[in-house]
Amino acid sequence: MDTAIIPRPVRILHLEDNTTDHFLVAEMLRAEGWELTLTLATTPADFLANLSQHQYDLIISDYSMPTYDGFAALTAVRERQLDVPFLFFSGTIGEEVAVESLKHGAVDYVLKQHPQRLPAAIRQALKASAEKKRRHQAEMALRDSEERFRVVARVTHDVVWEWDVARRQFWVSPTFEAAYGHTQTTPILSDDAWFELIHAADRERVITGLAKLLATGGRVWWSEHRLRRADGTYAYVYDRATLTYDDGGKPRRMIGVLIDMSEQKRATAKIQEQAALLDKAQDAIIACNLDRTIYYWNKGAERVYGWLAAEAVGQNIRTLLLRDQVPPAILAGEQTLEDTGEWKGEVREYTKAGNQVTVQTRATLLRAEQGDPQGLLIISTDITEHKLLEEQFLRAQRLESLGALVSGIAHDLNNALS
Repeated sequence: MDTAIIPRPVRILHLEDNTTDHFLVAEMLRAEGWELTLTLATTPADFLANLSQHQYDLIISDYSMPTYDGFAALTAVRERQLDVPFLFFSGTIGEEVAVESLKHGAVDYVLKQHPQRLPAAIRQALKASAEKKRRHQAEMALRDSEERFRVVARVTHDVVWEWDVARRQFWVSPTFEAAYGHTQTTPILSDDAWFELIHAADRERVITGLAKLLATGGRVWWSEHRLRRADGTYAYVYDRATLTYDDGGKPRRMIGVLIDMSEQKRATAKIQEQAALLDKAQDAIIACNLDRTIYYWNKGAERVYGWLAAEAVGQNIRTLLLRDQVPPAILAGEQTLEDTGEWKGEVREYTKAGNQVTVQTRATLLRAEQGDPQGLLIISTDITEHKLLEEQFLRAQRLESLGALVSGIAHDLNNALS
C-alpha cells in the first residue's frame, strides 16, 4: 500500500447486515498488512449516525439489505456532499445496477463471489481519492494566489504585468491606462506590441536580458528603461519580474511590476545639477551630522583643504580640520548656533598638507520637517591671503608711523642743537 498518499490508519465505514461478511472483510484487509479502523453499521440509523459523527476515508456497502439498500446509502452520502469514495461489495448487484451506481458517484463494485479483488479495488479508490484531494488543494492554492494577484493589481498604483511565454502574450493591470495613457479594449497585448513600447535605444538590451534569462533557467529579472506613453513622451521605469517554470522545466509565465521612476529621475537630475553648481563655488561647502560626521564635501572644500571628497566623507570634521583642538571661539559659537540656528566667525584650520588656513565660516543648523535639528551646513571662505595682506598693510602703516615719529624727533633735536 502506498503510504505516501494513502492515510494511516485507513478509516472505513462498512454498511453490512451480515456480520460474517464484515468479519471476512476485516480479516482480508488486515491480512494485507493494512492499518485500519473498520466501523460496522448494520442499520440505516447506524449508518447515518456514523456519517454525521465521524469522518471516513472510504465507505464499503452491501447493495441489497432487508431494511435498506446501497443505492439509498450512496444518495445519502452525496446529499450531504461528503467527498468520500463509495464502493459496493455485494453478491446481488447486477451489471446494469452497477453501471448506474457508477454514474451516480460510486467508485467501483466488487462481487462477494470474488472477494480477492476487494483489496486492489480499495487501494485504487483510496489513491484516486488522495490524488483528487491533492489536485483540489493545488487548484484552491492557485485560485487564492491568482485572487491575491488580481487584488494587488487593482489596488497598487504601479503596473502589474504577466507574460505568458508560450502564447507570447502580455497581460497588464488596469492601472496601465491611468499610468501611461494607453487605452486598452482588452488587457492582453502581444509581446511584439509590448516591446514596441520600449524606447528604441533600450529595446535590444531589454529583449537580450529576457532571452538570456530564459536560456539559462534564471528566475529573477530586472531592468531600468524608458517606456512610451500614449502622448509620445517616455517614462523612466524600473521593471522587476519573476519567471516560473512548468513541471517539465520549460518557461511558463513571468510576473512583474512596472514602477514609474520619472519623478525620482527628475529629482535626482535636479540634485545632481545643484551639486554641480555647488562644486563650481569657490567656497568650501560642507554638510555633516550632529555628531560632526561629514556626509557632503564639495570641490571648493577640496581646493581649500586638499582632501578629496572620498577622503573626507565619513570623517569627523573636528578631527579632520581642527585636529581635535577646538578653540574657545567655536565652543562659544556652538551655543549661539543652538540658540539662534546660525553662527559666523573666523577660524584657523588645518589642510591635508599640515598648513594652517584662516577661513570665514558661516554655520547653519539643518532641521527636519518636524523642526528637529539633524545636521549642519558649513560654508567657509578662505581668507588666508586676505589676512596676510591685511597684516602686511598694518605692518607698513606701523613702519610709516614710526618713520614719521623718528623724523619729528630728529627735527626737534636739530632745532635744539641749532
